[in-house]
Amino acid sequence: RDGIHEILRYATKNRFPVGLKEQMLAHVTLKFKTAELQQEEVIQYLPKAIRSAIAQHLFRATVENCYLFKGISDDFIVQLVPEMKAEYYPPKVEIVIKNEIPTDFYIIVSGATDVLTMKNGIEQVFSNLESPDMFGEIGVVFNIPQPFTVRTKRLSQVVRITHNHFKQLVQLHYEDGTIIFSNFLQHLKGLQKDELDEMEFINELLAESNVEVKFECNSTMKKAHHLNKYIIENHQSITTPTMKNVLPTRVILHGNHPHVKEKEKNGGKLVHLPDSVEGLLALAEEKLGKRGSRVIMYDGSQVEDLCGLRDNDHLYI
Repeated sequence: RDGIHEILRYATKNRFPVGLKEQMLAHVTLKFKTAELQQEEVIQYLPKAIRSAIAQHLFRATVENCYLFKGISDDFIVQLVPEMKAEYYPPKVEIVIKNEIPTDFYIIVSGATDVLTMKNGIEQVFSNLESPDMFGEIGVVFNIPQPFTVRTKRLSQVVRITHNHFKQLVQLHYEDGTIIFSNFLQHLKGLQKDELDEMEFINELLAESNVEVKFECNSTMKKAHHLNKYIIENHQSITTPTMKNVLPTRVILHGNHPHVKEKEKNGGKLVHLPDSVEGLLALAEEKLGKRGSRVIMYDGSQVEDLCGLRDNDHLYI
């Protein structure tokens, strides 16, 4: 009750719209009602092996039945499932918002969601998702702003997979990566025309791809290579045409020296890391409107080799 009163006072003070206030209240109420189901709080003090076994028991079957992970190895599943985060969402709450940065994707464990967008000010529902459907993966795989909004229809439980963990596993398990991206391409082919029209570059990819996607090794490898080649040519973000680079490194560019305080819009520019320092300087000029001569880290050290950079490193031009 105290939490609800705090939310109401906060929303009233800041003059939040009614819809936003209702979503906030729904989350507080849901947290209270599902407190006994939030396994993170219950098992956080247990040994890692026991926590992993619990996660496998609760979510493994859902993950294995999800289209993206069909046919992959047991090792991949065993490493993926324990790092997922289970979350509950009340009805009519947006889990993914169109055009947001793709940091995670989700698999539905229970409940249902709508996939939608706005056209001419009118909300349009493309599809309805239930367990074991997933969403958010298109933004993560292509490293683009999320193309759709996803909203719950009723009380729903999902498991959240982070971009970074998924990328690490794909890099470690090459053969599983080829199967995953073959599954992904096959899924894209099955999307409705209205959904594909929201993502023009995917239409171009599918138009260029004439061979059916199969699980045989040669076809899988060909499709995975084609998908990777397409991303390289259209997004200029991958260094070599290998599966481990389908999910490129993302860095944040700043147009000032790290020790010079300068106001920035949106805290810098999030970009895919190109294959050379020269390419990075050219990209910085395009994104920041400034031509630099060197790239430095926050501590002032100069970047001469891009191989040592990691996701979300801050680079100053």
